[in-house]
Amino acid sequence: MTDNLLTLAYISDILKSDRDESLEVLSELERLGFIEKLKSTAFWILSVRGQLYLAKNAPKLFKPKSMKVKLNELVARMDKANTSDKFTDHISVAKITSEFPIINKSRGVKIIYTLKSRKLTDHERRKRESLIRNEHKGKWDNLPQYFGYQQMALNSFLKSRSQILKLRVVSENEFELTEGKIIFELKGNNDR
Repeated sequence: MTDNLLTLAYISDILKSDRDESLEVLSELERLGFIEKLKSTAFWILSVRGQLYLAKNAPKLFKPKSMKVKLNELVARMDKANTSDKFTDHISVAKITSEFPIINKSRGVKIIYTLKSRKLTDHERRKRESLIRNEHKGKWDNLPQYFGYQQMALNSFLKSRSQILKLRVVSENEFELTEGKIIFELKGNNDR
């Protein structure tokens, strides 16, 4: 490809194919509107549609090392959340549902977890919920969002703005039915 011009030889080299196969690929790309053949030459150029397609953001693939670091940091935050006086729930158990062990690049690490309510007095529960809601810097769109903010705040704390981590709270039943590797379990009796 020279100066945005595609040639049959260039496509054959890229695809490691013979002349006929490469010509078939170029013809199909032309038919789909991704390239245009220049009149009376053996050159093709990208069409507007082809340029737009190439400019489209491809999904980001993360390196295994980065994903392992974020996973280890997540487990540490789960321990921290369970010992914190801030939240009304414990993380009971967590499971990685994406590839494990992590050896290949991928779009991220998928993790499901279950929550267990802490044994708190009504006064202590309301106090913690109020403190978490007061940290919220936006408006409440609806009552379920207002009353469910504890869970959203905990998930946000665990995720810690990571694009790699894909976290989801599930019921115990769904947790049991989903395949994966357990990466975290509640230790002892952390009911405070």
